[in-house]
Amino acid sequence: MNYSPSDKSLRATDRVVEGISSLLLSLKWKPAIRFQRSSSRCRHVAEEIHRLAYIQEPGLFDFRQNVGDYQLIVLDRMEDPVTPLLSQWTYQAMVHEILGIKNNKVQLRHSLNDEKEIVLASSNDSFYQENMFSNYGDLGLAVKQLVDNFQAISKMNKQIESIDDMHRFIESFPEFRHQSGSVAKHVNLISELSKIINEKSLMTVSRAEQEVVCGSDRVLAFDLVMDLLADNKILPFECLKLALLFILRYGGHGNKQVSILVYKSPCEGHV
Repeated sequence: MNYSPSDKSLRATDRVVEGISSLLLSLKWKPAIRFQRSSSRCRHVAEEIHRLAYIQEPGLFDFRQNVGDYQLIVLDRMEDPVTPLLSQWTYQAMVHEILGIKNNKVQLRHSLNDEKEIVLASSNDSFYQENMFSNYGDLGLAVKQLVDNFQAISKMNKQIESIDDMHRFIESFPEFRHQSGSVAKHVNLISELSKIINEKSLMTVSRAEQEVVCGSDRVLAFDLVMDLLADNKILPFECLKLALLFILRYGGHGNKQVSILVYKSPCEGHV
């Protein structure tokens, strides 16, 4: 199949190739390259990376490694329309989807203190780096442990009874201040996420998504989706995703249900 990309898709492909190439250089990898055969986009990206690493700049990618030590697998996201429609529950994904992040800055709309904007970057935040891929439940435990550790440090620093104690406190003060800022930032962030999740019933929506995608009872899935479409607390965008998930899963089995779903949906005209 011939691939004749538009100028826009070429620019996008160039960015992908540049990004992957930069990552390979930073990791000092010269991988064997595999790609999804059914995708012309994947073929194009794979061929461009291969041309750069093996033909155009072989010396730049000469890291003295055995052939096959690493593999780069290029897959086409368009082959999976379901995953982008599902609610994401890792720390990084929740921040992106629920709050939004731009230039590593997150706006806090429900914050009760003066801190309405925080900086979130794994490069200078060890807690975020360690927990950015943790799910919502594990994240809550990690934040509690962070708070407990800070409380222990605070208690220790209050026990200043000698010159040696004062010296120890002064030496640890920069770390103490950094730890204080980290605790406040992540507690505020988790609190903001929790409020929005509760206000928008996102957990309920997620359970319905899982039933539609993973369950085997089409009638139950349909009833769950219809109930949520009738719930005024559920945002139109969430309704749209639920409707699309049901159509992707059962569209070929029950056209009547799909018609009812589209008719009843507050997103009618978008489905």
